[in-house]
Amino acid sequence: MTPKLRIACFAIAFLLNAAGHPASAQQPDTVRVDLVRDDAPMLALLTAKDAGFYARENLDVLVTGKGRAQEITGPQLRLWHVGLADVILSNRVAQDLRLIALTSRRLTGVAASIILIEEKSDLLTRFLRATIEGNVVALRDPARARTILARDAGIKGARAIDASYRDFQAQSLPDMDISVADVQRALKASKIGLDADLYVDGSLMTELRKSGFFETLQKKYGTL
Repeated sequence: MTPKLRIACFAIAFLLNAAGHPASAQQPDTVRVDLVRDDAPMLALLTAKDAGFYARENLDVLVTGKGRAQEITGPQLRLWHVGLADVILSNRVAQDLRLIALTSRRLTGVAASIILIEEKSDLLTRFLRATIEGNVVALRDPARARTILARDAGIKGARAIDASYRDFQAQSLPDMDISVADVQRALKASKIGLDADLYVDGSLMTELRKSGFFETLQKKYGTL
């Protein structure tokens, strides 16, 4: 075999190997979600993980807090699952958080810093796509959701599991969209004379709507 032919064979072998393993070199992005509020809304995250939606988006999502402490090392994107009151309190001291999606009618949801929203919008969009679909699946498949609550959320006993799932059904927002008007009403009722934009950022959800994501979900699962 001539040198030129040997080099050509090596090149072809390399290209074939790369084509057969296109995603193997790309490590998933680690997303840490610190749970501050109640367990029920976390069902969307746990279902998204169970269904492989995070893996599909090349994400490794870890939930901490509420008895789920774990050592997380290496690069990570940190999010919080909090209520509107927690965001207000955090912003008074140091953190500059915004709710980017709501998991509950109680105005609790996923929050991120303004810097992350600006610099990691693509990653956050991938996270939201997977989480919203997990939320829809949890609402559509009660048996699966109850299994996840027992196995992954650590809820013990049939009554406790049923109560947690009923609360999820009653409070869940299927599309996890942010209602700025609802937030503004809550601020007014609390006598906090500040604009809702200081606490919520709906830009990622707006982009999801423009992309046709929700139409795709409706074709797959029916009306949200």
